[in-house]
Amino acid sequence: MNTTLNIRLQNRTDNSIKKEPEVNKYIVIGWNHREQVVAFPFNTQHADMFSYIQREHPDIKAISAGFFMADNEALWVGGESLTLNLNSREQDKELIKRFLTSADRATWDLTLIGM
Repeated sequence: MNTTLNIRLQNRTDNSIKKEPEVNKYIVIGWNHREQVVAFPFNTQHADMFSYIQREHPDIKAISAGFFMADNEALWVGGESLTLNLNSREQDKELIKRFLTSADRATWDLTLIGM
């Protein structure tokens, strides 16, 4: 992992840093016999992100998609992707909670790229 990305991940999980919660997009993909969350910036289309992912891994399936907003005390998950024609699901909230607290999150958190 590059140093800049590592620093951003550390800062992002540092509770001493207070910033306004941001709305991000996500896709839950079926990958390697499990479901995985991919998070990315709000200004990127769900379909564009999924197309980008499928270029590297054509066998990946999109399961659900939507939006999330998290801060230190709350997590909101909901909405739908019009470009993928997929809704968010109730269980996505738990997947995103696990994603946000995961040590291997850097691989799938594309909101950190280009910041």
